[in-house]
Parts: sequence; structure tokens; C-alpha cells
Amino acid sequence: MVVESVSRVGVVVMVLVAIGYLLSLVGHRTLWNVLTDRFAYGVPWGSLLVIGGVFAFYLFAQSGLHHWNDPVTLAFRNWAYPYAVGMLTSGFAHASPSHLLGNMLATVVLAPLAEFIWGHYPHDNRQTGMTELVQQAEITAPATPAPTEFDTGLSDSIPSDGTRSETATDTPVSDASKQEATPANQQSTRLRDHPAVRALVIFPGAIIAVSLLTSLYAFGWSLGFSGTVFAFLGFVLLRYPIATAVGMLVISLLSTLLDALFTPVLRVTAANGLSEPPAWAGVNVQAHMLGFLSGVLLALALLWARDEIPDPRRLFVATVLVTTVRGLWQLSTANDGVFVRYQGIGVIFILLLAVLISYIAVCDDTALTGYTPIVIRGIGALWVLGALGVGIGAILINGTATMTVLAVAALTALVVLPGTVLVVPDSVFNWSITPRRLLFASLLLITVVIALPSVGGNSLGMDSDAVPEGALSIDGYHVSYAENIQHGRTNSTDSGLVVSNDQRYVWSVAVDSDTLAHDKTTTVPVGGIGWRETVTAERTGWNVVGNDSVYIVDLNAGEKSIQSFTSNSSQATVKLDGSRFTVVPADNSFRLNITRGSKHVGSTLLPDTSESVTLDKFTISALEQGGTTTLFVSTDNSQVILAQKE
Repeated sequence: MVVESVSRVGVVVMVLVAIGYLLSLVGHRTLWNVLTDRFAYGVPWGSLLVIGGVFAFYLFAQSGLHHWNDPVTLAFRNWAYPYAVGMLTSGFAHASPSHLLGNMLATVVLAPLAEFIWGHYPHDNRQTGMTELVQQAEITAPATPAPTEFDTGLSDSIPSDGTRSETATDTPVSDASKQEATPANQQSTRLRDHPAVRALVIFPGAIIAVSLLTSLYAFGWSLGFSGTVFAFLGFVLLRYPIATAVGMLVISLLSTLLDALFTPVLRVTAANGLSEPPAWAGVNVQAHMLGFLSGVLLALALLWARDEIPDPRRLFVATVLVTTVRGLWQLSTANDGVFVRYQGIGVIFILLLAVLISYIAVCDDTALTGYTPIVIRGIGALWVLGALGVGIGAILINGTATMTVLAVAALTALVVLPGTVLVVPDSVFNWSITPRRLLFASLLLITVVIALPSVGGNSLGMDSDAVPEGALSIDGYHVSYAENIQHGRTNSTDSGLVVSNDQRYVWSVAVDSDTLAHDKTTTVPVGGIGWRETVTAERTGWNVVGNDSVYIVDLNAGEKSIQSFTSNSSQATVKLDGSRFTVVPADNSFRLNITRGSKHVGSTLLPDTSESVTLDKFTISALEQGGTTTLFVSTDNSQVILAQKE
């Protein structure tokens, strides 16, 4: 305890010392100018609002405040399009504290950078506080050139004509002077240009929109804020490629600091236990890639609107680095306990993606001439009309059931997007048909293709007999234990602790049979926004000599209890005086049947530990040995072991 306490204090003190030292190198005034250059009062209000909102959802909606390590999750997955609660909340919910903290650490690093790019002031009103930071770095280390990506005024960008703008000043200014005198810097009267609106409405609103997008189109009935985190990553990468790569190291640093603070001394004991799937098997790469490309598309639109383009060399290198470090190459499948990772295909994909992104970001924006724009618009119009026609036809053929309509709407909304980019009139975004616009539509098409597989999974209905026997029911949830049972929504079989809810389209093996066999007891929380009930499952059984185990599974929730599952009986391979012995599960107990040939000798309940019973000429004893209970059968002359308690 002393070592842990001293270590915690030491970590906190040294972190404060390191921060103070860094501030002394940078300069307090310079850092303040950098922050106030983009943030009202130097604070990323939108990022703080989002981080606070995600924590609040975990603490209150998921009951994490009172059950920090065991939140409610089943109610917040994107089970099906008709289940609005899951579709709207899965992008904000988390499965565990480590899941939450991992995403929030990345958000703490990336969200303020994204908000810095967006800014609390209209782009034309921003000064160049970051430029002063670069200049100070040049004074400290004159041999090191200042990377252009750290400039933040108009002079930091490369306009599309390839020349540098010279309109920005390197003189730091106060908050008050941002909206003074000169016509170019006068305060805008538009509501969207107000700092409070930009910080507390538009920026959080964009984050919510991206989170909803990943909720609607994430594959595999998932949950988590990670899709939005990857959107931050893609957005920041386009503007500050090298800083984003460095940010990945900062995220690792913060994770290490938290580990050192909460667990100063880590003790791990090697033990034989249940085998678990590899960590990468549980990563939803599809949702991560969807979020990443969404962030890239948003960044392209914003930077082009500001007539800025990044350095393609830095962007290419940084894209390869961050997509590799963040595991966007980990394409994997799982089937019957076999996990396959397509590493070669994944690496090829991210390299091609890096080439495509860096090329699109700097591609030509010269308007196409002649009949080419007309042809392109015609193709876009046919694309949109064709998608809408197919969607309407699907509804006419398959009916107007809620699931059908929502699935078709989700699919059609995706498919029409690339065509819409080509059809929208030039005057809407002041954007002619250019190679840049065509490539933007192509990248959008890739994003759509990545999102498409989710529509099938989110459109699956529930079987009419999806609830297994022996279920404990709680407010619409049915919890039961079953083995080799048909999945209630897919064409597969499963074994374990099943939770189903036909109103929420929930059918899930919350704990698989192997895990329960190993742990013997487990809990599963069910509930909804602000409420929960905990179901406890307990497996009790005997390992019969030479044969399968015999066991029962009991479920308890408050005053409710049920014996949910009873296994088959199992006959020991040993014999004694020509008799065979079979352990049989019963109601909350186990019995021993004795047979001799085809004759039934008798049956009795198994004795409790340290007790014995007599049946015919046999004495059945349950004795404590080596930390477990062993079942013996003996006569006057011999004794055999029949089973050991699990």
C-alpha cells in the first residue's frame, strides 16, 4: 500500500512538473494567444460539452454511476432500424470503463484539435496566434524550420492557385481586438458566426450527426463512440497531418499515465484459464473506417471552402502512419471459434486509401468544359433516379411493413449520395464540375460501399419462437440458458446465457457456455435508460469419471428464480461389484441411479459434503479433497471415485 500511495503522488507531481516545464518552454502568453485565437476565452467549449455528455450518458443512462464496472449495454445497441432507442444511442454508449476511457482519451486529444480547426470565430476574423508559437520555436531552435501545418492564419494555407497568401499578420491580438474596426474584421451579424453558436451548437451538432451516422450504419449490432473518434482523426489529419501522427503518441502517453496513476504496481499471476479470442477479433473496423472517411470528407469540404490544401507529402505519410497505428488494416472474420485476419488485404487497402486521400486533397479544381459537365450531371441524375426507383419498387414488392420501409430508406439514402454530389447545381456551393468534385464523389462512393453491409444486419427481424425455454422474464427481457439453440435472428446456432426482447429486437448470447462453465457464476444487467435489473446465473454440476459433466443452471433476479437448464444424465465408466452408476440432474439437486445389468437397483440424492448415504450394499460419500468435493462409492472391500464437483 505504501508503494502504491507514494507512486500515485509521484506520478501526479511529476506530471505537474512536466507541464510546468513545457509551459516555460512555450511561454504562457504565447500559448494563451494560440488558444484565444480560435477559442472563446481560450477554452474548447464544444469538446468539453461532448465529453461531458458521453460521460453523463454512461453514468446515468447506462447506470454506470452505481455500477461503474457493469453498465447496461443491451438496451443501447443498434439492433434493428425499428428500435429507435438503440439506433439513436449506440454511438454514445460504452460496454465497460476501459471502453469508455479509451475513447475519451482519444477524444481529449483529437476533439479540441478538430474544434481548433473549426474555430469559434468566422474564418476571416481569425488571427495568427499559432504563428507566434512557431516563431518562438524558431528563436529557440533557429536551425529547425517551422512546419507550415502549425500556422493558423490565412498565410498557413496553400490557395488553389498554388501561391501563398500574405494577408495575415503574425502580431498576436486580444479577444476584444478580433472584432474591431477594419471592415474585414467587423463582427458578423449572422447567428452562425456567433462564438457561442459555433462552439455550443454547430460543433457539437456535427459530432452528434456523425455519431448518429455510425449508429445507423455500423455493422454488427455494436455500440461505442469510437466511430466518432475516428471521424475526429480523419478530420484533423487533413489539416494537421504531422500533428495528428504525434497525437497518436500523446494518446498512448495519456493511457500510460492513467495506468500508472490508478494501478501504480501491476501484479499478474500466470494461471490456466479459459481461452479468449484475440483482441483484434472484437474490433469493429467497419465502423471505424466509416467514421474515419466521414471525417476526411468533412475536412475536405471545409478546407476547400477556405481555399486551403494540405501538403500531399505530409498527408500521405501521416495517413499511412495513423491508419496503421489505429488498426484500420485489421480486416477479420470469425466462424465457429476460428478467427481470421486478412492482414495483406488490409495493408493494401490502407496504402491505396492514403494515395487516394492525398491525391484528392490537392487535385485540380479547374472547371470542365464542353459537354463533359452535362454528361456527368446526366449520369448523376440517372444514378439518383435509379436508386429512388429501386427503393420504391422494393417497397411495392415487399410491402409497407415498418422494417421494410426503414431498411429501404436507409439503403436508398446511402446510395443516392454520390449521385447527389454530381447533380447539385453549381450555385448551391459555388462549385463547378471539376476533377476535384468527381474524386470527392468517388471517395463518398467508397464510404457508401463500406456502410452498405450494415443495412442487412439491421434489417433482420425476430423469430416468433425466439425465446428459449426456462426463461426468467423482467420487463420485456427474457433471460435463459440454452445449448445448441437456433439464433433468434440469424441462421446459426449458439450456446450460453441468452437474453432476448422482441420489442427491442434483442437476441444475444450475453455469456457463452464455455465462460459460464469456467466461472460457474456470472451476472447480466438488463434494463433501459435510467433503470436496470441484474440477473445472476449459477452453474452447479459434477464431472463424472470417464463421461460428460452433469449440471444445472439456475437464474436469480431479486425475488425471482428459476432452474433454467438441466443437462443430460451421465454414467461413470467405473464399475463396482458389477454395478453401474449414473449421475442424474434433478430439481435443484442431483441423484445417483444404480443399475446391475438391466435391473434398476435404486436411486438416491447425492449427499452433502462430508456426509454419506447407503443404498443397497453401497455407501455413497462426498468428501472434501484438494479444495473440491469428490464423490465415492464403496463396499466393505473396495472403493471407487465416481465424480468430482465442478
